[in-house]
Amino acid sequence: MKISTRLLMLVGAAIVAIAAIGASSLSTLYSALMHDREMQIETMLAMGENLVKHYHGLQLNGTLTQDEAQKQAKAALTQLRYGSSYYWVRQPDGLNLVHPDTKKVGTISQGQTMDGRPDASAYREELAKSHIALVSMKSQRPDGSLAPKLNGLVEFTPWNWWIGTGFFSDDINQTYWQSATTQTIIFVIALIILIGSGWRIIRSISAILGGEPAYAANITRQIANNDLSVDVALEKNQSGSLLGAIVAMQEQLATTVRSIRQSSENIATASSEIAAGNLDLSSRTEEQASALEETSATIHELESTVRKNTENARNANQLTIDATMLANRGGAVMKDMLTTMDAINQSSKAVVDIVSLIDGISFQTNILALNAAVEAARAGEQGRGFAVVAAEVRNLAQRSASAAKEIKSLIDASQSHMLSGNQLAQEAGNSMTQIVGGIEKVASIMRDITMASEEQHTGIIQITEAIRQMDSVTQQNAALVEQAAAAADSMQLQAADMAGLVRVFKLKDDEVADIRKIKTIHPAKEAMNLKAIRR
Repeated sequence: MKISTRLLMLVGAAIVAIAAIGASSLSTLYSALMHDREMQIETMLAMGENLVKHYHGLQLNGTLTQDEAQKQAKAALTQLRYGSSYYWVRQPDGLNLVHPDTKKVGTISQGQTMDGRPDASAYREELAKSHIALVSMKSQRPDGSLAPKLNGLVEFTPWNWWIGTGFFSDDINQTYWQSATTQTIIFVIALIILIGSGWRIIRSISAILGGEPAYAANITRQIANNDLSVDVALEKNQSGSLLGAIVAMQEQLATTVRSIRQSSENIATASSEIAAGNLDLSSRTEEQASALEETSATIHELESTVRKNTENARNANQLTIDATMLANRGGAVMKDMLTTMDAINQSSKAVVDIVSLIDGISFQTNILALNAAVEAARAGEQGRGFAVVAAEVRNLAQRSASAAKEIKSLIDASQSHMLSGNQLAQEAGNSMTQIVGGIEKVASIMRDITMASEEQHTGIIQITEAIRQMDSVTQQNAALVEQAAAAADSMQLQAADMAGLVRVFKLKDDEVADIRKIKTIHPAKEAMNLKAIRR
């Protein structure tokens, strides 16, 4: 079905909908007018019923008799009007009690409903359903013409009265038909506008589409099926239409597909070269990593050797320090010994002086003993005992002198030996001082050796750490090279996939030239295999 036919059907449906809405609105208007008229009647009947109830109340409380109450109620209802409407009162048998036409008061009259039934039976049926009975009647106008009239009636049971009122309903019909005429005119105008607008919309849509939607859908379906070689029938003045946009999209998509095909081939070639370069770089990087591992092992052994030398130098330095301390301590002991030897020498000199003093005393004692012996000899027999004592004293003096000589000889020999020992001790002290100086020099040299060994050890540790970092970086570079090779391989596969995806598009020049197939290699896998073999 053509788009114009569908749009005409849509316009027809809109016209039918507008007509239905107009009919519904007229029906609603008529119902609203009738409801308003019914509410007016119900309001008047409620007022009339309340008025009659008032006078019936006066009757019940004895103010008025029944006749007086009914008479005053009739008079009041006669005077009570609402526009052109009035109240009437009758009994169920048709006897008129209140009527604006005084000639009809006291007479029996019965009307007919619109369907020809007696009004009394219609009123009774409605009163059985509701308190207020509403019945459409045929009523005579003052000019003698019959017209439809809506009457309402309420029954006042205590007096057996039917109180009623009504309105002619031909004005409702007149209002209804006036509205219907107005809406019909509006409907006709809207119909003309709708048809004109529909025709313009049909032409505008046709210009926008550039052809039938089915044809455009067929072209689009072929393009969706990757066929970009389909020919589109397009007029010159329809380049801005949807069909023209489809043609432009087809041409642009064909150009894009050609570019993607060419790019995929270039990417495949570049990825193959990158993969080969990454394979070579991976091999060289692994060789460099192996060399760094060997260098690191050698540096590690050298570092172990230097560490042992440093420890030995440190131990030797400690031993030299201990020897220096012992030498210093021996030098101090030698100084103390020299001091002691000097003290002994001084003491021996004092002893020599004392022995000389004893020798002098012995000599004087001997002289005194001789003098005493001489005096004892002179004294004769009285001096014999004194002579014996003098002889003993002389003997003791001689023995003391002899002992002092021996002591002096021993002291002289000891002093000679002490002088020799003191000289030897001084020579030993000088040698010890020289030994301490030499040991201090050796200790200084050992300190320098220890510091140099520690610096060498620190430098070798730094070299080892640098080589370790270089090895780590080299390993990372090797891993990155492998990843790059894998990425190049993946890129090559993706390029092949992309070429396969765009190869499904059918172009106009596919019958002349074929797309070259992309050769797929796996450099990343080869690199992994090579690495496994080397390990």
